[in-house]
Amino acid sequence: MTPSISKRTFNQLEAMASLAGPAVSRTLVIVDQDDGAPTGSAALRNGMGASRVIHIRKADSVDLSRLARVAVGRASSLVLGGGGGRGFAHIGVYRAMQELAIPVDLVVGASMGGVLGAAIADRWTADEVVAWAEDRFGDSLDYTIPLVSLVKGEKIARFARERFGERDIEDLRLSYMAVSTDLTSSRMHVHDKGSVVLAIRATSAIPGVMPPVPLGDALLVDGGVLNNIPIDVARAEAPMGTVIASDV
Repeated sequence: MTPSISKRTFNQLEAMASLAGPAVSRTLVIVDQDDGAPTGSAALRNGMGASRVIHIRKADSVDLSRLARVAVGRASSLVLGGGGGRGFAHIGVYRAMQELAIPVDLVVGASMGGVLGAAIADRWTADEVVAWAEDRFGDSLDYTIPLVSLVKGEKIARFARERFGERDIEDLRLSYMAVSTDLTSSRMHVHDKGSVVLAIRATSAIPGVMPPVPLGDALLVDGGVLNNIPIDVARAEAPMGTVIASDV
């Protein structure tokens, strides 16, 4: 679902935002009118010059509480580390949080945690995440002649695209970040905007097993190489919030 906003309203909001000046960190709050998958949020974010996007459902008390926590830097973060097949244990943590009504405002992941984290950030239930993983992960490797990597990575991109399409991170219902490692600079790269599929590919691209993912001048591989459990990324985003980390 593309966020519904008239051209006149958008121009008015853009003018109001410009009065704040470039030094102000702006948050764009999008009120989703239905349960359809949001799309087009990145264009609104760029037009407003906002640093982040928050989706809330109309007249939803849970979402309003989440907005309040995020606004004061007390977001509840779920951090999911890497670990290959062991990463499926993250789903059990998520299920327990759902059963105990523990809120998740921000999802941060590395490697397998980044892959599953995207599904959680789109508000899938634990059962939906399990079904997706069982259906796709068992046959996600497409082997090739090992000049750069053992597999081509095309199947992983395809199964991610089947569920997320061309949606951006800004379109996910909860705030989401995935980390990858830039081989050209030997630094961590944080995916907090742009293509969900690219973030999934990059954060899970095990060096030597899967090909690096190009992004501008960067060559991105598995986030677990430099930061296997990115608690610091979550803490920087919500310095006074609660962090629940799953390290497998």
